[in-house]
Amino acid sequence: MNTIVLDNETFAWSVQHLLEQAANGGVKLLDSTGKTVAFCLPPSDKEAWIYAEANLDIDENIDEVRQALSRSGGITTAELLRRAAAAAKEAAEK
Repeated sequence: MNTIVLDNETFAWSVQHLLEQAANGGVKLLDSTGKTVAFCLPPSDKEAWIYAEANLDIDENIDEVRQALSRSGGITTAELLRRAAAAAKEAAEK
């Protein structure tokens, strides 16, 4: 997906240019602060729609995303699976 930041230069681009970009994987339009203002996607491009929906979800939950990224600690997937297997074994023995 192409990304276009709407600024003094891109603001004057033609609709035809935007539609050409959209036909080649879609376009994500950002304002000058980086906020998503629009997506222009071809109806048949499922991958572009999935990407756009993921971006919308991130944008709508940006504070939670930033909090999650800043957290440290936790356990590895391997450790989580080891604990789950131990808990399942313990439950089966009861």
